[in-house]
Amino acid sequence: MAIVFCIVNDIDSYSSEDIKRTITNIANFTIANIKTKGYEVLVGNNEDELLQLANRYDYAVVMSPGTEIINGVAFFEAIEELVKRDFFIAGHVLDRTMHNAY
Repeated sequence: MAIVFCIVNDIDSYSSEDIKRTITNIANFTIANIKTKGYEVLVGNNEDELLQLANRYDYAVVMSPGTEIINGVAFFEAIEELVKRDFFIAGHVLDRTMHNAY
């Protein structure tokens, strides 16, 4: 099963140059981490175009550029286990009202 990671690059929409620089650093680290695990990464600013490119893969993991993979190997193991199941879409739904976290 081929899995690709798609990063939706919206960094240009951020107003602060400091935030842009920080998110760019996080994204570069995340991309290197993903590639180290043997996965391919697609980066673009248009979700539809990214998903069209991802059509040649069995699964696509879509994420923002500021996403940090905190659990290391466990994250990738969870993805590998998830794709063994029958599903159309899976995700992490953010509760933007909880503790003003997002």
